[in-house]
Amino acid sequence: MARKRAPVKRGKSKRRVVKRAKPRRAAPRDTGIYLYVNVTAERVEILHAATVSRVHRGRGHLRAPVLVPGKIDNDDYSGETELVCSVLGQNGAVLDWYGWPAQAPTFCDSLGDPVASTVEPDRQARWRIPLQANARYLEFSRTELTRDAKGRPSFTHASLGVFDLKPGGKTRAGATPITLDAKTPASRARGLGDSGPPTSGYVKAPVALLEHGAPADKFNVVVLGDGFAEADLPVFDKYADLVKQMFVTKAPFAGLVNRINIYKVPVVSADSGITNCPTCGVARNTYFGSQGCWNGTTSPSFIGTASKPRVVAAAATAVPQSELHCIVVLANCVIYGGSAPPELGLVFLTMPGPPNAEEIFMDLAAHEVGHAIAHLNEEYNPCNEKKRGRLYPNEATQAEVDAGAVWWTSLASASEMVRGRLKVIHRFGDPVTPGGQPIVAPPANQTMLGTFWGCHNGDPPAPLPGTNRLDPRGQKFFRAMATCRMRDIPSEFCRVCASLLTDAVTDVSV
Repeated sequence: MARKRAPVKRGKSKRRVVKRAKPRRAAPRDTGIYLYVNVTAERVEILHAATVSRVHRGRGHLRAPVLVPGKIDNDDYSGETELVCSVLGQNGAVLDWYGWPAQAPTFCDSLGDPVASTVEPDRQARWRIPLQANARYLEFSRTELTRDAKGRPSFTHASLGVFDLKPGGKTRAGATPITLDAKTPASRARGLGDSGPPTSGYVKAPVALLEHGAPADKFNVVVLGDGFAEADLPVFDKYADLVKQMFVTKAPFAGLVNRINIYKVPVVSADSGITNCPTCGVARNTYFGSQGCWNGTTSPSFIGTASKPRVVAAAATAVPQSELHCIVVLANCVIYGGSAPPELGLVFLTMPGPPNAEEIFMDLAAHEVGHAIAHLNEEYNPCNEKKRGRLYPNEATQAEVDAGAVWWTSLASASEMVRGRLKVIHRFGDPVTPGGQPIVAPPANQTMLGTFWGCHNGDPPAPLPGTNRLDPRGQKFFRAMATCRMRDIPSEFCRVCASLLTDAVTDVSV
């Protein structure tokens, strides 16, 4: 969930030992609400809601949307529209709030090709929101910031719905009561409804691939397939097992494997293969309606579906909706590609061809799962222009670097610090190799935690140069280490991304 980032305490440089707390059973204050919602420009519809026992309260992956007028950067926020969820008490006082950019993003495909596109008008999302004991209402609104000719900020708010978490007795006018289920049986999951084109096929019984305990206490992954006819299911089984092998063998998941459950749900489609993949313009009749050339793109390797409720309902035959943390949809298309739609904990993966297809697939799966469960940004730059107000957890701004306020300083050792700041700061214009790898002296600094220019966001927009690793649009945004799986897919996750993924798994949150 999007949270306000805690301020970084400054002080003299000293050796810091990062101790990771042992997994604990949640206290009552950690309870929260699971929401599966549909968002339009006019309203928010709650498709399903349930209480959850644990919700991550750590650092957020998006910048808070309620901006202080006196501290707004003219270049960074003018014209931003955001979706805001406010948690209200009985008297209407704001207890907490979260925010997400509401502008249609510009996507890129897995190969780094720029793809300008518009998100479908109705957009589903899955969120887990911490709730205080005295929380009574949720209010969704769209907040827009504009400036007048003198640069003075002005906010407008449009309510998209108020929901009563404790219906009964005196209630706020206009509030819609919602029912919070303690558990979500698979039979309830099937009642979500459909969206997208008509499909045909059926869902088979789920199978446990890796099981270490009850879903309520574990991080749960469900693997589905689309475009697999009955005769294709052995191929689905092979790649579902590779997803399991990725979690078992790739860091940091391998060290957390006893906290992870993995299930597969075979889904049979009428046709073999998916629409527009690997060739745009070729249609297939599949259960989820997955397709390449997604959102009007020309790249068959960018995969998606309009039938997101159907995907969640199928996954919920294995694990209750409120305990789903990551859904992987394997698309029956032999090409290198994938995508991870924002806020859904959802990954689409195709099947790379030879040579080294299995290892390439597992590396790509780890990269896309990083997007889905820890909301990590791409660290090659950029496929899209900067979305105003959006900040990812593996990204720091130039202002944060200059102020010595980069949050991952807390993960640094004494040898990586100087006078209370990260020692290595590699800015745009500093030496790089022809492939865009930072050149820092001594060579050991290549593996140090620091700040290295170039992250996915481009600001300001400009024509894409010959290599996406040297694009000057990324110069205001910094990553934590020279190399990471979010920058170079076959590489290991950097220390920051590994920490964020570890938090996501151990805190059992999305």
